[in-house]
Order: sequence, then C-alpha cells, then structure tokens
Amino acid sequence: MILLIYVCTFSSSCKKFIEIDPPINKTMGETVYNSSDLAASVMTGIYAAIPETFDDINNSFSYKIGLLSDEFQGLDVDFPNLYLNNVFAADLDIWTKGYSQLIYRCNSLIEGVSRSNAISEASKAQLIGEAKFIRAFVYFYLVNLYGDIPLVLTSDININSNITRTSKAFVYDQIIQDLKDAQVSLSNNYLNAHLQKDEIDRVRPNRASANALLARVYLYKEMWPEAEIEASKVINDARFGLLSPEYVFEKNSRETIWALQPNQIGSDGPNTNDGKIFLTLKPSGLYRVEISQSLLDMMPNEDKRKENWVLSKTDDLGNTFQLPFKYKIGAQDFSQPAQEQNEYDIVLRISEQYLIRSESRAHQTNLTGAKDDLNAIRLRSGLGTTTANTPQEIIAEIKTERQIEFFAEWGHRWFDLKRTGDIDGVMSVVSPLKLYNGIGGSWAMFKALLPIPPAEFTLNQSLRGHQNPGYPEK
Repeated sequence: MILLIYVCTFSSSCKKFIEIDPPINKTMGETVYNSSDLAASVMTGIYAAIPETFDDINNSFSYKIGLLSDEFQGLDVDFPNLYLNNVFAADLDIWTKGYSQLIYRCNSLIEGVSRSNAISEASKAQLIGEAKFIRAFVYFYLVNLYGDIPLVLTSDININSNITRTSKAFVYDQIIQDLKDAQVSLSNNYLNAHLQKDEIDRVRPNRASANALLARVYLYKEMWPEAEIEASKVINDARFGLLSPEYVFEKNSRETIWALQPNQIGSDGPNTNDGKIFLTLKPSGLYRVEISQSLLDMMPNEDKRKENWVLSKTDDLGNTFQLPFKYKIGAQDFSQPAQEQNEYDIVLRISEQYLIRSESRAHQTNLTGAKDDLNAIRLRSGLGTTTANTPQEIIAEIKTERQIEFFAEWGHRWFDLKRTGDIDGVMSVVSPLKLYNGIGGSWAMFKALLPIPPAEFTLNQSLRGHQNPGYPEK
C-alpha cells in the first residue's frame, strides 16, 4: 500500500500535487517513519486519496449529493437513482472508501509517527495534527451521510473487523476531540511538503482549518456559543476575507481556508472535478444537470453570485442550460495547449464562517451581531442589508443565503435540510417533480440516510442486523 501511495503521488503526471523527492527504496513498512520527509510523504498520499474517495475519479461528490437534494434538474444525469431518491449503495459508496482509503491510513500514520524515534517533535505534532484533522473531516461526512457508524481508531484489522455501529453522538465527540487536538498540534501557517517552510498554496491544513471545521461541527451540534467562538477565530484572521463572487474560486483566494489541489491524470484535465462535471458535454450532447428553477428563482437578478456563478449555455441541439459556474474550467481539451492549474477544489472558505457565526448569534438573541454577519455576505454579493428583525426571520434568511452561497458545493444543501429538520417537508414536494425519462422520484423519511454497502455485512459480522431502515442488507 505504501508503495502504491508513492507511485501515485510522485509519478511525473501527479508530482505537482505537493513537491517532494523521497528515496523510493525506503518506502516499505515501518521504514517510512524513519525520517520526517518520508512520513510527510505518506500524509501527502492521504491528501491525494481524498478526491478519489469523495469524487470517485470521474465524478464529483458535489454533483452526486446535489442530485439527492433540490439543487439540480437534469435530462441525462449519470446517477438517476440518486436523482429520483431511490438510493442504492453502489451509487455513492463513501463508507467503504472512507474507511479503507482515508481513516485506516490516518490511523496507521498516527501510530507509526507516534512510535518513531527518528522524526522531530515538531514534525510529529504537525503530522499527527494533519491526520486527526483528516480523520475528523471524513467522520463528519460519514456520520452525516449514514448516521451511526463504526468508530475506528486503530489500524488493527482484527479489532476493526468486529466494531459495531457507534452512536452519532459519540462519533461527534471523537470528531470534536480530534479537531481540538489538531488545533494544538497544527502550525498556524500553511506548510510545504517538507513541513519546514511556509507555503502559498493552502492545501495542507493548518490551525485555521481546524478552527473552521470545528465551528461547523459545533453548528451541527447546536452548540451556539462554541460555534461563534471558533468562527470568530477564523473571521478575525487577517489572511482571510470576503471577496466579490468573481474571485472567490480562484486558486488560493483570500476566501480559501483549505483546498484540495487537483491531481488529475489523462482526460480528467488539470483542474477540479466539479468544473469537469458541470461544464463538459456528455457524448449524448447534453450537460449532466442544470441548476434547478427553484434555486434560480431564489437569486435576485442583482445578486453577483447569479451573475458570476451561473452560466447560461446553449448546446448543439439548441438546449439552453443554466449551469453551475463556480469553477470556470472544465475537462481539458487535449487538442489545445495544456491548461494552467488555476483552480483548486475549495473545501472550507470564509463565507461559511460568517454564516455560522450569524446563525449562532441569532440563536443567542444577539440580533445586531447576527445581522452584521449576514449583511457581510449580502453586501459582498451586491444585495442590500437585511430587513429581518427577529431571530426567526434572521434564521430564515440565513437558510436562504446558505442555499444560494453553497449550491453545488460539498453537500451543504443536503446536510442543511437534514440538520434543520426541513428535509421531509422539502423533499416530499421536490422529489416527485424530478423527472427522468418521464418518471418522477419518490420520498420517504428513511431516505435521509444512505444504505450501508452490502459487502460490509460480510466483512464485519457485527454490522449484521443493523442496516439503516428501509434498505436491504443484500
């Protein structure tokens, strides 16, 4: 496995992810933890596996989760089962990949670095902090997609193969602890591949990344004072700031807290999977999806996000699409000169922190502070100040702003519908209207969670009898 990481991470086609040149003949077994550089390269391999885990190489997590919710309408979607809310495990298997490709590797690195006598204490702290951050990040998505999940904190396969599902509350406790540990361990700066110098690219998590993700976790847990404190740490950091929408998704923009540097190979092109999926025609001559009419109707014409994040495109068949246009570069056309890598996949950005703090303040009846944060987003988007005056009105407007601000982006809308309790009311109306080949979708309460992949019941006998309601185990 270690050798495979090196082959992927350091081949000539994907070496630019994060530059480092370790000696390949020392990459087997525990020898990878005989130096800080080698250990850092293992962590780099984990970052390289994140897009494969979430995007599945030729698809986009934002696209797949957006199909579940009310963000898109489509004529030729790749995953009609997701679009019609008839979910099968094979359509979106983050469970298996999350555990095998990311959580196992993070646990293994934490153990290997902790045992090492050759790695400097500073590098140990940074690497363990990065691994705990990624582990918390993956568990956040797993628990919000599947509910109760096995909490795996070791690389011991004998132990892991018998762990039953852990309650969502306990998983969140571990996520919070991992992020608190990361806050202490991670550098305040963005580091290079050797962990020795500051880096312009914001692709290795730093302390602000941990603060930002922890603010989100506290929001989901309805821990309002804690969410406000963590969001304020990021907002008060001079490195970050709100930008006019046309500049938000540029590589290393001031809105970026943490991003994934695309490591695309071959026909995938050098930029983001979101750009490739949303902006590239399929062989059928159709785009995969367009933005739903209900979402378009929510965007005032004067909203700069509508101007800069929505692309009106007419294809060869005369079909006009309103496409997600946050990322401007689609799949690479190899008949043209190679494209420069101008866009990274932004995972955490400052606008979320303003809306987290606004919502947290509204729940604490700090209406002036809540409106100030809400207005920061509205004014940067070309809108006037809010007219909301009560906590309920402010929270309702925050929901609207989040729906517009984060459309087609990392499943925010799907998760917001679930955490606010709005999912059944919204999806019972929306799902039947999502037509594919003339057939509408259907909604039931159990569909808010994804099914555990059937193969997992064979691999882990303790899971048997504990499939999510509404789904078969085979």
